[in-house]
Amino acid sequence: MGYPDGMYRVGPLARVNVAERMGTPRADEELEKFRWRVGRVAGSSFHYHYARLIDTLHCIEKIEQLLHGPDILSEKVRSRAEVNRTEGIGVSEAPRGTLMHHYKVDDNASSSGPTS
Repeated sequence: MGYPDGMYRVGPLARVNVAERMGTPRADEELEKFRWRVGRVAGSSFHYHYARLIDTLHCIEKIEQLLHGPDILSEKVRSRAEVNRTEGIGVSEAPRGTLMHHYKVDDNASSSGPTS
């Protein structure tokens, strides 16, 4: 229903409610079990814990895939950033909520780091 008649869900519970699948074998299997137990859309805040476990399992499986992939030993795994804009905004999802960053540098910014 949304605010003010209801509430919004964010984070891992929102993800398992809207996702068709998690994208890794064991996490997909756990998502199916989750839905069998609680229904297609989980409404209780208690289900955050279960959703967080599914989310964590997905991350572990994804890390394993990346570590065994051919690109992990590529020469291009590490990049060296240069200043290409004087302002930037970054947003990422974290277990405790959405993290937002907003940075500005002046035209004299150096890619070699701060000087004293």
